[in-house]
Amino acid sequence: MKKNYVIDSIDREILKKQNDAGKKAREDVNDILADQFKVSYFISGNSSFGKLWNYLRLIFQIRFRSQNVVLQYPFDTKESLNKVSSRWLPKKCIVVIHDLVSLREGKGTSEIQAEIQFLNHFQTLITHNPKMSSWLRDQGCTAHMVELGIFDYLVEGKIEKETQRKEAIAFAGNLSPVKSQFLYDIPTLPLKLDAYGNGFVEDSQNPNLEYMGSFPPEKLPVSLNEKFGLVWDGVSINECAGNMGNYLRYNNPHKTSLYLVSGLPVIIWKQAALASFIEENQLGLTVASLNDLPDVLAHLSDEQYDQMVKNTLAISARLQEGYYLKHAIAQCLED
Repeated sequence: MKKNYVIDSIDREILKKQNDAGKKAREDVNDILADQFKVSYFISGNSSFGKLWNYLRLIFQIRFRSQNVVLQYPFDTKESLNKVSSRWLPKKCIVVIHDLVSLREGKGTSEIQAEIQFLNHFQTLITHNPKMSSWLRDQGCTAHMVELGIFDYLVEGKIEKETQRKEAIAFAGNLSPVKSQFLYDIPTLPLKLDAYGNGFVEDSQNPNLEYMGSFPPEKLPVSLNEKFGLVWDGVSINECAGNMGNYLRYNNPHKTSLYLVSGLPVIIWKQAALASFIEENQLGLTVASLNDLPDVLAHLSDEQYDQMVKNTLAISARLQEGYYLKHAIAQCLED
């Protein structure tokens, strides 16, 4: 009897050693699909021989004994192994895109075309949103595309918090100035800014900024009790600039799902791909510049904020049950 497979790159026991929300997204895909798909890994086992044997056996099973196959992309394995895998994996695979490396890193035409050629090997892609799908088509991608909408976010148990929200804005992610210089330049706001993650500069002179520590991604939703969560990237407070800032125009940042599952309305750059999702579902605020934020917050009524919280809690329930991925997979299997 043929089986359904969901394939990740590296055994989760290796990934659990890292407090990385990117790994959390991949683990959630495995867990959401585990009832209908057998979770397998390209790299598993202890010895070199064991890893090679498990890899060859998996490729054989996928090619000859599988009904439906979901692949998590990009592959976190060596480039040489990726090339071998792409040649042997069947075209029928459904590819869940977590990142487009050439777009995220601002690569040139040759790198972009290499990534498009790889993705064109497969029949169906689950992209983040219509903006990402449009970019892929513009680069020559011919695969059928289904949009995810937003990443789900599984949590352990019930999220219980104090009723009174902290008068602050949360920012979770890489806090290094190389990645998030804007944090250290942000102007004085009506609300304090709480920073969660690794790479924080302890001698920051910004009195508006407080470091809250680093938490495993599955534990963080319990810790967040601020009034908003901030989705911003790059070096500038005026716009989301640089490669990572530009990437917000096309991707679904996983921190957006973190905030929403935690019950926090979102503040996001107006030109971000997810800005329309936030606006249409009334889940927060969109701003062109962080300089606009004090005025926007000053004009937000208590009734408007309460409605955002109510809408956020409804979306939170969906994210916790894997609604968006299940819906996208169902679409792929119907088409």
